[in-house]
Amino acid sequence: MLVHKTDKVIAVYGTPYEPGQMVALKILDLAPTNPAAGPVVIERSTVELWADNLSTSASSPILAGDTVYLVNEQGDLSAVDANTGRIAWRLKLGVEERNSCPLYADGKLYVPMLDDPATKADTGEAGTTGAFYVVKSGR
Repeated sequence: MLVHKTDKVIAVYGTPYEPGQMVALKILDLAPTNPAAGPVVIERSTVELWADNLSTSASSPILAGDTVYLVNEQGDLSAVDANTGRIAWRLKLGVEERNSCPLYADGKLYVPMLDDPATKADTGEAGTTGAFYVVKSGR
């Protein structure tokens, strides 16, 4: 989960077998008054700001400025406007990269790869020749 501009939480959920979503929820100024009574339950419809059909079971989204980056369950790297939920762009990496967690630095995204395509055929073993995709964040 991410906090954007102190007023919203952006969360992603899903499994390899059931689709999930990326959703932005407004942070409300309330707290439980009686710990013994348990948590306060808020209906999603009252706090949802936007939702996209992007899901993941393993990758963690990152926030750089007003853009959320995520590698989804299908292995696509997506850039999402944190204010509106609009998907700015997608880049197909491959389903084997669906567990990759991107890193943002110097205006670039660094996305770990399971195997370097140039050497994968030589080894025959998955996950033995990892590398990075380096992607300009504004594409």
